[in-house]
Amino acid sequence: MANSIPYNNDEIKAWQDKNFADIKNEIDALGIQHRPKSPSPKALKNSLTKKIRSRNGMIDKISYGMPRSGVFRHKGVGRGRGINSGRTIAARWYTNPTDRNFPDLQNIVAAEDATFVVNNLTIK
Repeated sequence: MANSIPYNNDEIKAWQDKNFADIKNEIDALGIQHRPKSPSPKALKNSLTKKIRSRNGMIDKISYGMPRSGVFRHKGVGRGRGINSGRTIAARWYTNPTDRNFPDLQNIVAAEDATFVVNNLTIK
């Protein structure tokens, strides 16, 4: 299979940047703040990271890094407060913006993959 047309990763990188900004905005919208007695040295919003993995010139993985405390807040758990305890409300700071933006990523990948497959077909 010849790579006559390179795979365009720029749209996927742009989507990741937009989603990352939306995640940070969601943290602000939900009022999630860093508490002085928190075991985390930095606020959740400032400790988020993003990564992209490429193989053979194509992006095949988008990932976001976060402290464990961010996962706890997302699930609504805390010290002595388990999931579904009713004592803490889950703040879906990660899934809400990602679910809203996911159809855009699906369209990007579908268009790129279809173009990539069509341009690399060989008939024998």
